[in-house]
Amino acid sequence: MIATICQLICTAISTILSGEMWPNAVAATGASEEFTGEYWEMDTSSFDKQAKQHLKVYENVMLAAKICIFAIIVTLVIMAATLV
Repeated sequence: MIATICQLICTAISTILSGEMWPNAVAATGASEEFTGEYWEMDTSSFDKQAKQHLKVYENVMLAAKICIFAIIVTLVIMAATLV
């Protein structure tokens, strides 16, 4: 049963990350349809000290959010697995 739940969660996550869940999302948001999927890193060479500090705070908040989401998913899986 736990393996089935984990497999279902993995399938849902891979579907979301692959973009198959929302095939018309590009058209709905008005984004360019010519997106190639390339990763562009932000150029921070012109940032001053305060801007770099703000960027670091943003990165830390995003990391904390990812950890919290992962912890919530694990908790829900454990709760579902222990239902009798």
